[in-house]
Amino acid sequence: KLAMAGDGLSSKPPTSWKAASPVKFAVTAATDIPGEPNTLLLLAGANAPNEASSTRGEVELGTLQVATTSFGVPLITGEVLSMESVTDVDCNILESPPPPCLTSVKFQRIVAGTGYMLVRPASGRRQLRAADEPSAAHTRPPPPQDAALALRSALQVSHERRLRARCDPCNVTADRVNGDFNGDCNLLADDASAIQEFLGVRQRFELSGEGDDPLESYKSSTGQSCAWLSSQGNPTLDINTNTGYVGNAVGKPRMDSTDVDQILRVISTYYRLIVNVSEASCVPSSIEGSKSQDLRVMLDVFEFDKNGGTQPANPQVTDVFLELRVDPAPPSGLYNISVGKLVEERGALGGFPAYPPASNAQGGVLVQAAHNIGEGLFEVRLQPYGAYGSGNVKYYAAVNVESKDGSGRKKEPLSYNTWLGSSVPPYSNVGRRVYQPLLGSSESLITTSPVQCSLESIAPPPHPVLPPRSTPPPPYVP
Repeated sequence: KLAMAGDGLSSKPPTSWKAASPVKFAVTAATDIPGEPNTLLLLAGANAPNEASSTRGEVELGTLQVATTSFGVPLITGEVLSMESVTDVDCNILESPPPPCLTSVKFQRIVAGTGYMLVRPASGRRQLRAADEPSAAHTRPPPPQDAALALRSALQVSHERRLRARCDPCNVTADRVNGDFNGDCNLLADDASAIQEFLGVRQRFELSGEGDDPLESYKSSTGQSCAWLSSQGNPTLDINTNTGYVGNAVGKPRMDSTDVDQILRVISTYYRLIVNVSEASCVPSSIEGSKSQDLRVMLDVFEFDKNGGTQPANPQVTDVFLELRVDPAPPSGLYNISVGKLVEERGALGGFPAYPPASNAQGGVLVQAAHNIGEGLFEVRLQPYGAYGSGNVKYYAAVNVESKDGSGRKKEPLSYNTWLGSSVPPYSNVGRRVYQPLLGSSESLITTSPVQCSLESIAPPPHPVLPPRSTPPPPYVP
């Protein structure tokens, strides 16, 4: 985490990160962090030790280009939230207690990279250079006491959680941090490394389907072992099916590189975590005069707090959508949406593609969830409008969660995350184009069955609540 204090620099665009070429150690980098104008960069990467891909010695990760705003002598500093290194590629980073071949550092302020930079005009443009050269008195770095205050301001770190002597996520609910796979009560890049290392441990079981699932007896490097901890290794919330898996592996959580990427992108503030589907059920009608049941879906969505923990997702920088398949679709093509709003401008090109497990009478609709029922909770509540020939309807739902940076922009593809697959743009442009619902798919950890609600098969209510229309999004500014 790289930060600044003082005048002269800005974390806003055109501040940007450019990865090294060729890439020797892949990282996910984010600038313009929401709520942290002093943070220039969040950087996260993971690479479990192995002979083929381990990186040795010094390696270039990339270049941070920082926008200048005015004359000044800002302090550049930062903090290592988590860093691991090993002395040999056979080092088992999951071993408990940690082996001597593993060195782990957490929450340490950067020393070698801390210093003041001089920002001054030069030939019609501002110039950034180290401030340790001879200069006029007014351009010299502030005295030590001011530097200490600047350092504290730049990092804005709370150590309350970090300094706890006890950490027992398996037995103390308050100790749990979403995404914490190694059981140290933090969400950091070493959790992504632990998932990546565990993929090798579980590989034989997944390929053969024989014996017990190692995930069920997983013990972290901190000595923790329980079902909750094991579940943190599958933030993508999918399971193995009989397509590609056999025996005992079928129906078990699917852990792969997408789970590693999920954690890294959560840490770099692009992705979020769906912690729980609080409710996905049929409830009494919210529409006056209608006896049809509403579909109600509530989602607990969490984000990285930029300091090793998670917190309820901020609705100012988080949008949640449900891409539904409704089977059968209402003959009217309309819906009464009492919570949330219809999104028409982002419908799938050429219409919503059919989801094979549903019937030929299905229809698609995209709805943005509302955030008005509590921290981190996003809700959709709706029912079809119009007469039905059937007395019930099935709902399948993919969940799309999209993030914004500190300037309110979405970055494609990193800001777009779907559970389990979406057919609407831009998801259809970046590889997750096949519709796969989190509610109702054979691949879903949440539920493999659609939600089925009862409907009136007679005329609609006399004064329906028409679907709210969403306003078009602001134009994208690169």
